[in-house]
Amino acid sequence: MIKIQDIEFDNGEVIISVGFFLAPDFSLLKLSNPKYVENYEPLYSAFVHHVKATKNIPAVQNIQKAVSNENGECFLLERGTKSSISLEGGKKVATVSMESVINNVYKKFGRIDKLLMNCEGSEIPIIDENPLKLFLRCDKIFIQFHNFLPSLGVTNEDMYRCLAKLGRCFDYRLLSSYKYSKYLFMRYL
Repeated sequence: MIKIQDIEFDNGEVIISVGFFLAPDFSLLKLSNPKYVENYEPLYSAFVHHVKATKNIPAVQNIQKAVSNENGECFLLERGTKSSISLEGGKKVATVSMESVINNVYKKFGRIDKLLMNCEGSEIPIIDENPLKLFLRCDKIFIQFHNFLPSLGVTNEDMYRCLAKLGRCFDYRLLSSYKYSKYLFMRYL
């Protein structure tokens, strides 16, 4: 077992990472010997960093797309190494639906050990607009909620509604709290 950013990684895991910046810790991830990691990162600079950092980890598949509720495109505002979804403009990036991501990985491996989500404001619509049974294909879910994005209409109430939805089948606890977001761990009961 290897611990990265308060998350324990075990040998042979199947992992989906959505915008979760593991690049500084990919050497540790390699030590955990994952079976498969599907890593989505729409921000070009972070994507390039991920590709370089994982070139010696054959289990990692880097995909330069944003994960959303549908296949298509969205706008991304870039601020250095950070980004957020924008309704009003920014850089157009390709998207893939969370439903297709989870279903494709599940079809390949019959399990998803971890879903890591840090998708800059999209986590709430993704949880709201997808059926709970989709997320039940994941044993553990780690989400960084961005409940500080009033321009997207995201509020604490939205975050609590998502927790209540997932809480019907997942036990959750706060890992750590930051000035603008809460980082939560959810585990299938």
